[in-house]
Amino acid sequence: MTFVSFLSGAVFATAIVAFTLPSAARPTSDIPAPERCEAYSEADLKSAIEGDARAQFIVGHAFVMGLCGPSDTAIEQGLSWLIRASGSGDKHASFVLGKLYEQGDMVQPSEEQSMAYYKIAAEAGHPAAEHALGMRLLSRRASDEDLENALYWLGSAASHGDAFSAAVVGFLYARGMHGVRQQPCLALDWYEASELLGAPFPLDNFRAEVSALTVDEC
Repeated sequence: MTFVSFLSGAVFATAIVAFTLPSAARPTSDIPAPERCEAYSEADLKSAIEGDARAQFIVGHAFVMGLCGPSDTAIEQGLSWLIRASGSGDKHASFVLGKLYEQGDMVQPSEEQSMAYYKIAAEAGHPAAEHALGMRLLSRRASDEDLENALYWLGSAASHGDAFSAAVVGFLYARGMHGVRQQPCLALDWYEASELLGAPFPLDNFRAEVSALTVDEC
């Protein structure tokens, strides 16, 4: 089975797990009065207030990254703007929120909110979010559906150019890990796809390991 046919195969024509965005994470109108900051322009702030999603991301990202200097309300302002940007359709804001809630450095960690935001970004075609969601589902693996969806999102990330996701899928099929049925030939296809996409590390040893398992030519 080739890389392309695998991605489009009916095996992944399954309903994706539905994550409901928690009410606490939904955009609100209670955004704190913005502070002046050299990390974004007056035009950005004006556009953000008027509802431009990209500008809202720029303002929010500046605050959560500490680019506006120390402030008691910096994180609150940053989160508020990022939530608004996510609600307005900015996939980068959704990904950043997913990362923030996963890491829990600036906010109370929440797997539910992290996965909800990763899913929003993934559905908008954000490769890093697709990879993150796939890995989180793979790690959680609470059901067979989680495994199917994990492979779906990792495959989708690969189809959007993420070489690491392709390598991960190849490794899963090579070793038969995390409930994935061992399929050496399919593993080789994914390793090849990862190399074509610019694999982040050499795959020669992994390919040799798989080749030793194959009795017949793939």
